[in-house]
Amino acid sequence: MINFLKNLFRFSDDFERQVEIEIMKSERLRASFLALVALVFSCFIMISGLLFPEKLPQPLSNKRDVFMFGGILFIFFLYEFIFSRFIDLFIRKNKKFPQPSRYMNAFLEVSFPSSLIFTLYVYYGPMYAFYSPASFVYFLIISLSILRLDYRLSLFTGFVAFVEYILIALYVYFSPLYRDSDPILIEPSVHVLKAVFVLLSGAVSAFIAYQIKKRLINLFKSREERNRITGIFGQYVSQGLVEKLLDMKPELKGETRSVCIMFLDIRNFTSFSQNRDPEEVISYLNSLFGFMVDIINLNGGLINKFLGDGFMALFGVPEPTGTESLDAVRASIGILEAIDEKAAAKTIPPTEIGIGIHSGTVVAGNVGSETRREYTIIGDSVNLASRIEQLNKEFGSRILVSGEAWNSIPPAERKNITGGTEPEKLGPVAVKGRTEPVTVFRVR
Repeated sequence: MINFLKNLFRFSDDFERQVEIEIMKSERLRASFLALVALVFSCFIMISGLLFPEKLPQPLSNKRDVFMFGGILFIFFLYEFIFSRFIDLFIRKNKKFPQPSRYMNAFLEVSFPSSLIFTLYVYYGPMYAFYSPASFVYFLIISLSILRLDYRLSLFTGFVAFVEYILIALYVYFSPLYRDSDPILIEPSVHVLKAVFVLLSGAVSAFIAYQIKKRLINLFKSREERNRITGIFGQYVSQGLVEKLLDMKPELKGETRSVCIMFLDIRNFTSFSQNRDPEEVISYLNSLFGFMVDIINLNGGLINKFLGDGFMALFGVPEPTGTESLDAVRASIGILEAIDEKAAAKTIPPTEIGIGIHSGTVVAGNVGSETRREYTIIGDSVNLASRIEQLNKEFGSRILVSGEAWNSIPPAERKNITGGTEPEKLGPVAVKGRTEPVTVFRVR
């Protein structure tokens, strides 16, 4: 029994908590609005009855009736105000509002106009009972039940109003007190038709509440999935790039554009990992990739693929910046400097890397099927960047930049990067898999 009560107020997961909190806020708004309406009308009736009694209709022609109906409205105001504070308490305590309380509240709210109609009938007859504004309060309560965001509660509210109105109409119809009244006042078909409209308003409100809640849940699911993707993907690329990628249209068709590609490889990784536990190898890679990814992100790059002991980074995607090659070279120099600093401080083992950078035309976009997509680039420029990285072994260099990438950097920026000295020009150099040699610059 204790566990049942605990589970009654406990959210099953964080997703349910988010949805229920929003529903409770909506329900608190609904109760607050009803409380405000009841208070305004209560004050209006009492003030008007005291100051202008001769201008009020029959049911409010004397002070007794003024205070009776004003008091009923004020009691309804207090009830709704307390109920809204009760909901607020559950919100602040981050607990689920029990469903039975919602149904009880719906029943009591609908019973309020029913009690007004019956009171008017007892004191003033069927005309004031059925044709006063009291019966329209049903529609106000039913329409506001949409804010409960539960179609079952809206249906329940409409059904209870339907039943209570029919019961009052039947009571009046069979009552000997007003058997000689004008037939139109107690004509069954008139009241049945009005009751049917009350029931239909409950059905319409239920449909609207269902649609709103469905969209609210879809919105939360979409936001939760977006946060999940951002949390995973954001570990490897900058937050701005994550947002751009998420906002891109998911078509399979790629687009041709000019980008800068960086390939990074950790030297002698195979020999390093041979005599070490897998946990140690992974820890070593994570210690390197951690600051490398940060440097790539700070320079506007995107880690497109991790390649075991290296990665491919892209600059100028998903949107061009105009400084792709400059950003790539800055990032590569920053990575080298960070490695040297950390190795000197002995926070990482002595590590050698090779970086190859090339800019050219590629096809970029979401590639794959409807069920599995990957944002990537395809083209000869990708292969050439990989080949340039491998040339580092041949020349004993650490950073090689193709002529296309280097020449696309403004001369003033080149001097800033190299400290005023021109990098060594290597080439033309034969590259595996290509018939034409390429020119490369040894930056470090």
